Amino acid sequence: MLKKTIQLITGITIASCLIICLNSKVNADTKKQTVKNTDKVQHLIIDAPTKVILKTGSEFQVQSKFPNLKKTTITNQNGKLKVSYPHQKHLWGIQINSKQPKSVVTVTIPSNLKLTDLKIKSKAADVQTDAAIKKLLIASHSGDVKLTKTNSKNLTIKSESGDINIDQVKVENDNHLSSESGDVKISNSQFNSMQANSESGDIFISNLIAKTLRLNSDSGNVKINNQKATKYNQVIINSDSGDVEIKNSKINKSKIDTAGGDLDLPKTKINHSENSTE
Repeated sequence: MLKKTIQLITGITIASCLIICLNSKVNADTKKQTVKNTDKVQHLIIDAPTKVILKTGSEFQVQSKFPNLKKTTITNQNGKLKVSYPHQKHLWGIQINSKQPKSVVTVTIPSNLKLTDLKIKSKAADVQTDAAIKKLLIASHSGDVKLTKTNSKNLTIKSESGDINIDQVKVENDNHLSSESGDVKISNSQFNSMQANSESGDIFISNLIAKTLRLNSDSGNVKINNQKATKYNQVIINSDSGDVEIKNSKINKSKIDTAGGDLDLPKTKINHSENSTE
């Protein structure tokens, strides 16, 4: 009996220590890093399996919040600056504590920074910057992407299972927006040619200036709603099993296919149409 009691007490003690250790390991703290000599930086890469916030400020700074009080790894060589996540070693044993702190990386870049390309690979992204960017690429694994008040010559956004939200964005050349299982929302923006794809989500567009629209939604609705009558040279829309609505628009050429949905065109005039609702 005494032996069993000792074993029980020992087991409880070990379990308690394990919980305490795990609690101490998952605590997160904010680390701040100031990056110097960024005048010649042309290529910026941010690679972190967490939420990434990018904004404009007076100096180049990285704030990171990770478990184990770790901070991001920063390299700055030959005009290429990379911010990456420190790889953690796996803990052996049973992880009793399921509480995990929210990890986030906040990158502040100077407004006078001129980037040839900016690449963000993350769990989720929130980007707002005045910096000049020629090519912007954002890839999100399982979170939403929010892009506001940003100008870029070329734009690519890929989201596996989150929404894409764009507001007050100007893109001069090519762009491609793709979400596998989320909505795509674009408002108050200007594009040369807009191309957006959502496999299982809706596409919402409001007050968008563009010459051409190419929109595809495999199993969602497509809605274009402009406060003022907006001209489009060409509109190509494919919606396999959703409705399409275009409001307050003047379209020169259209090719709209709604195989399993309705087509509604309130206050919209089309000069040449090849539309199908079968």
